[in-house]
Amino acid sequence: ACAAASKRDEVRRVVVNWGTTDQDVWVSVLDDGCGLPEGFDKVWESGRTNKSRAEHYGMGLSIARAAATSVRGRLALRPREPGGAAFEMRWPHDRH
Repeated sequence: ACAAASKRDEVRRVVVNWGTTDQDVWVSVLDDGCGLPEGFDKVWESGRTNKSRAEHYGMGLSIARAAATSVRGRLALRPREPGGAAFEMRWPHDRH
């Protein structure tokens, strides 16, 4: 947990955006929180969490990855500077 997380009255921003291109649909989530832990590539594994196990089971990103795969989509997670994270999900248009 980051040191700033203990400040209950500190404002944390989350930006959600979505759209389409000629090839796919996308959703993007940006936050200015604590950022990603060292070795964050393991967050995709079911049961991985850096939060309290009493409140979080570490299933969210593994479920999101399974959902993306089921629609031939892809996920990306990367750190942001000076802190926070960026998450993006893309999946192809279903043009029948």
